[in-house]
Amino acid sequence: MNGKKFVITGSLSRPRKEIGDEIKKFGGNLLTSISKHTDYLLSNEKDSNSSKTKKAKDLGVKLINEEDLAMLINKKWVVKKFVAIFLRAF
Repeated sequence: MNGKKFVITGSLSRPRKEIGDEIKKFGGNLLTSISKHTDYLLSNEKDSNSSKTKKAKDLGVKLINEEDLAMLINKKWVVKKFVAIFLRAF
């Protein structure tokens, strides 16, 4: 997630601040609005008619939900663990 840019919108299962802090912890950046520089729009409502969702679709920004975010974070965590274990072996 290093340097990937996220925008959060819609209703989520946890407070946005908590999710935003998690994104930052794993190297992501938070934006407040959609632009061509946005990598992901996090929303549990992929069929929403919100302006952010419409703009994201128009710009080809990848729409993800909380489950998708968890998979991105897990992938990042697994890679970090593997590197740490590998480096300890030498």
